[in-house]
Amino acid sequence: MKKLLITTVALSTLLFSKTMYLQNDETIFSDNKPVGFATILTPVEVLSQDKNSSKVEIIGYVNEYYQVKLIKDPMLAEDFIVFEDENATVSYEGDENPYIKVLEKIEDNYGESWLKAKFSLEVNNDSLTNDPNTLYNEAKNLYEQSCSPCHRLHDTKEFTISQWPLNVEEMISSGFVFFEPSQRDLIIKYLQHNAKDAN
Repeated sequence: MKKLLITTVALSTLLFSKTMYLQNDETIFSDNKPVGFATILTPVEVLSQDKNSSKVEIIGYVNEYYQVKLIKDPMLAEDFIVFEDENATVSYEGDENPYIKVLEKIEDNYGESWLKAKFSLEVNNDSLTNDPNTLYNEAKNLYEQSCSPCHRLHDTKEFTISQWPLNVEEMISSGFVFFEPSQRDLIIKYLQHNAKDAN
């Protein structure tokens, strides 16, 4: 009977599970304490859903010796979750991130150790979308209107996933453009999702 129940739960989770995307940066909590944020346009697996909220899971990688950021892939440094507070202070003590569940350890092409890990959270249903194109269009328009007046607009394929955040931050810090943090994050994700090494 116990085996049947476990199989039924696993099967229903598998049948329900679907990929959606965060529509904004989401503060994440552990024991009702904010411990970081999940970034806009991060893919999440929806495990269960009720009228108002969804239980979701984010899977990515952390460097074994720097577990502050859960990223898409060791070779594609797109931030999924940043475990820092609003002052950019790491939200845990020590070397091991207590908020993630480690799934496996791998080594990248350069011999660095990475941990495949997951983080589960609950979000409001209106924080999720199954079609990111509306956000992509908003980001594309904002990027084109803000960045083309002072120089030739860079094609999204000119830079890699890892290079785009630095390029956008450089334009902001040089005073060429101003973005609200939510606009900056949206533009960076759009550029990363359309970068030359994007899947």
